[in-house]
Amino acid sequence: MNKDTIIIGAGFTGLAAAAELQNNQQDFAILEASNRLGGRNFSFKTTQHLDTPGVEYEHGSQYIGKSQEPLWSVVKGEPFYTWLKTHYPDYVHPDTPDTEYNEDTLPPYIVDNFAQRLDFPEQVLILRDENNEPKRFPFNKFQTPYCITGLPSGIGKRSVAAIGLVSLDILYIESCINVDQPWASDFKGVYTAKQLDAITLEQWLHEKPRRGYMTPTALDSITIAAQALLSVNPSEISALYFFWYCACNGGFFNEVNDAKNGPQQYWLRCGFGKVLKFMSKDFKDSIHYEQVIESVSVDEQAEFPVCLTMSDGAVHRAKKLIVAVSPHTANKIQWPAELDESYKVLMGQKMGRTLKAQVFYETSWWNDIDGTGWQGYSGGASYPVLWTMDNTACDANGQPRPCLMTFTIGDQITELEASIAKSGSDPDEALKRFLTKHISYLFTGEYDYEPAMEPIAITANLWAKQTDKSGFEKGAFIGGGPNTVFAPGVLTEPVQDGKSAMAFANTPWRDLIYFTSSEVARNYDPKTPDAMAFIKPKKAAIVPATQYSDNRLDLGYMNGGLYAGQYAAQQLIQGAEFKVRHHKMPAYSKVWNEVKTLAYVFIRGIEAFLELGTALHVISDSQIDNLISAILGDETRQCELKGGIGTQLKLRAVQLFNSNDEIAVDALAEVARVSPQTYQAILDGFTSDDPRQVDFLKRLFGQNRES
Repeated sequence: MNKDTIIIGAGFTGLAAAAELQNNQQDFAILEASNRLGGRNFSFKTTQHLDTPGVEYEHGSQYIGKSQEPLWSVVKGEPFYTWLKTHYPDYVHPDTPDTEYNEDTLPPYIVDNFAQRLDFPEQVLILRDENNEPKRFPFNKFQTPYCITGLPSGIGKRSVAAIGLVSLDILYIESCINVDQPWASDFKGVYTAKQLDAITLEQWLHEKPRRGYMTPTALDSITIAAQALLSVNPSEISALYFFWYCACNGGFFNEVNDAKNGPQQYWLRCGFGKVLKFMSKDFKDSIHYEQVIESVSVDEQAEFPVCLTMSDGAVHRAKKLIVAVSPHTANKIQWPAELDESYKVLMGQKMGRTLKAQVFYETSWWNDIDGTGWQGYSGGASYPVLWTMDNTACDANGQPRPCLMTFTIGDQITELEASIAKSGSDPDEALKRFLTKHISYLFTGEYDYEPAMEPIAITANLWAKQTDKSGFEKGAFIGGGPNTVFAPGVLTEPVQDGKSAMAFANTPWRDLIYFTSSEVARNYDPKTPDAMAFIKPKKAAIVPATQYSDNRLDLGYMNGGLYAGQYAAQQLIQGAEFKVRHHKMPAYSKVWNEVKTLAYVFIRGIEAFLELGTALHVISDSQIDNLISAILGDETRQCELKGGIGTQLKLRAVQLFNSNDEIAVDALAEVARVSPQTYQAILDGFTSDDPRQVDFLKRLFGQNRES
């Protein structure tokens, strides 16, 4: 087969590239190693032991929110709805009963995962306590400290203070990230990009000033979120990579938001497999399955210079090649020896490891355990079942299918595999015992709660096969999930022409081979500036409006795959004339907003505070109370669904700047007023001429520093 363009991979990235080529009347073919569409997206219908008509589940990525454009517009659009009703009418059926949080306009195949949990307020997290021992923290979502959703009550004030401080640190770093060129990020003297890239996220969490105030509980609170996002431990990834990844996805506290308007509010009853079929319907005959590529070679003098040799010996040739798979997966192919080092470095990175399971029951027993309404949303840091979520949906007959979805990641998978191998028992039975006993413990504190131990069916998939170039296994071409992740040094260490590997991530090799994937997604049609922008509203807002650049929006997610495919296809189509589209930018103000100022003051103040030899764990309870009050405000207000720690910190920052609360400012000043060096560092870094922020600094420093 000779083609103008061959695309490797029929996931979201490959199909998006194909759609762009199709719209521009290009000649192309797609080669897919497996026997299905989707790559890391794998929709399936349960058939063994359980019939669920009109419902499919996902072994790959699953959740979607309104912020995920253009994917949201596809699944909610009339063309997809009409196509689904025509070709798969069983998947379009009445939704579960409406609640006040459901939207009338939602198509019946979209499940509001947030709304279905509303009536059940109890959750649980397993975190280390102050004695460094794992402990269950059951809590009511309406009775959380300082109205922070997802934060267990009973963790202690020092842990609350530590979570507030490290969250300000995270917000500050994100606000300084240049998403387009993370190696060029400017942190105003708090860090350098190279420093953050030289250490792991785990090392960052244990560096000063955090090692002077982080408790085991606070460390686990951040760890469990990082593990859930990337299916790796914080010790495996660069700190700069982690913060860059977060900034490209609306921020860390947006990524972990599973509530209303969050990125994981909905899932599709019809499965994303149907979306992939819809996307590819106009070029489905151009997709060739079970095409395993052994090697790629290049002869630039030939009419079709790119040569692909398949595992069965067949040879395909192309003028151009789009490699639309993750870097880790691309590394399974033998590439030309002269391929640039930058591409080799990216392909040499490891991938997360995820065991995702759907555990089906006769009843949603977790919704009522001795009168307690558990919402099925629980987990534990470094726990064998990292996270559970209620994945119940009604089938085509209106019958609810109670289901808990579970995630096990990284080292816990290794331990599970070793345990199953050692036991010598049936692997399916061993997996059932493993999952059910840990589900039981999450919700009851006991390992043998009978309703939890007797599921009617379990389906599980491990995106973690240890395959290499010579050891392909059926369906194991992915090699992990959800993403290829970057170790320390990848974003900043020079490997070619004095630049890092990432600097070449979106650059075609010799204008012949275009490597692209959601991990390095670039938006062909960005609408916001390169770095994080602070929008100066026309009138005062409750929370300062911030908007992250969409140059690399949804990095690592399904939407990122769509952006990546379109970008690479346009590079190929336009050739030397390629240009990213530019829009007339709205008026942005580059001044610091309130939360960034507050974060900077705390970071510098805490550094100086700890340099004087005073650790937060030895200061008095009243001082801790004052510190928390300065960070988070009044604990006595009635809690509703107010939002996560990021939202609360932004609200608090605005309160401090807009009020005359001298007590709170004085409490903050206890941290900030510890040395002349602190004053100078803060004032040197603070460049805003916003009168309210200047006034805030005057109030903070009082007579100790001339304004």
